[in-house]
Amino acid sequence: MQRETLVVGPGASTPRIEITVRDDGAEVEGVIESTTSTGVRGVGFNSPGQSPGNVYFVPMADGEGQFKEAWISPDGKFRLQQLPPGTYRVLAFDRQQPDMEYARGEAMGQYDSKAQVIRVVSGQKEHLRLPLITANE
Repeated sequence: MQRETLVVGPGASTPRIEITVRDDGAEVEGVIESTTSTGVRGVGFNSPGQSPGNVYFVPMADGEGQFKEAWISPDGKFRLQQLPPGTYRVLAFDRQQPDMEYARGEAMGQYDSKAQVIRVVSGQKEHLRLPLITANE
């Protein structure tokens, strides 16, 4: 149902649905690289008290994985535990992207220059440095 719609007509029997519960994910942590000369900074991206942004783990169209999101802390760091094994395009934005069309590869292509593609397996620990995508990009 993640990639295809389940259609059940009136009076039809429901096809078998398999649900997998996992606890074998990878752990990803990292820092956001600002575009200022002061290096890695997370402070001041948004108003005080707000998250400086969000990191999105977008599964590649032809691979395994599950869409996940992590919040950037005020010091410019992020961490995500239990990322399901798979291949992901990882993007950091200065604000939430509620309308991001992550399922459409062509829509995501505009961010390729600022994305990192990672492949994670069960139990892996990955460290990333990501550029921040701002609202005007």
